[in-house]
Amino acid sequence: MRQLSKHIANKIPEIFLILSAIGFTDALFLTKQHYSRDPFACPIFGGCEQVTNSIYSEIFGVPISLLGMIYYGTIFLLTLYSYFSNNKKLLLLPAQLTWAGMGMSVVLVYIMIYLLGAICFYCALSAMISTLLFASGLIYLKSHKAYKLKFVATYFSKFSQYQLLLGILRIVLGLIFLWGFIDKVGIWFSGGHPAAGFLTNGTSGIFSSYFSSIAYSYLTNSLYMFGLFSVGVALTFGFASRLATIGGVTMMTLIYLGNLPPTHHPFLDEHIVYILVLILLHNTKAFSYIGLGKA
Repeated sequence: MRQLSKHIANKIPEIFLILSAIGFTDALFLTKQHYSRDPFACPIFGGCEQVTNSIYSEIFGVPISLLGMIYYGTIFLLTLYSYFSNNKKLLLLPAQLTWAGMGMSVVLVYIMIYLLGAICFYCALSAMISTLLFASGLIYLKSHKAYKLKFVATYFSKFSQYQLLLGILRIVLGLIFLWGFIDKVGIWFSGGHPAAGFLTNGTSGIFSSYFSSIAYSYLTNSLYMFGLFSVGVALTFGFASRLATIGGVTMMTLIYLGNLPPTHHPFLDEHIVYILVLILLHNTKAFSYIGLGKA
């Protein structure tokens, strides 16, 4: 039994990648259906639309399925980066995040069965995936003797005030990127173009005609949404500092060029500040302060 657990623990990265990819796809489908409101097939149980259109399908206007996308996507990105960087420490966070996913699944299954009296196949699939992720995470944490989380005060006490400030600054910036994704994902899944509003109406100056010409490109809008999500996750959790910095600086530079010269200053606007903050965070090793980056 012990050898079996050890064998499974060694395969946890692959298990996490497969399960989170399936979970993300499932949540992506449910989010798209939530915004489109189109009728869709519901295998086996037949209660999908009753559940997905209920008052319990949103939290403060944000679809539960979208939160599921962020949850599964975060686990996938963290695991993928851990896998290729050979950083075992990084895998501890997604293993611990599965506790939150499992807790949310228990609540949602209770609501689905006892309050709504219906079963959504895709929601049940997500709950099953969360359970498998949770079980796999427990095995991994136990094998690394990390199932007891560090006391919060002890963790934060190792950072100076300067380091804590940089860590908080990084997290806040990451949440700004993530909220940009959450705010525009409804437009994207409804068949719209989330970047088109800015590229057609919010640009001016010497490059405005070029940006307007690519405003409705599928590639442009997909890269825009992927950038908001991936940079936001990397900044929030503090990993892949170089990739996050390059991605964030590239996005801010392109947005800056969309209004060149700036409207209220000869050559500066807030996007230059974002660029400087991103470079500062990378060069001061702020990804290791309240984050998973290497010090």
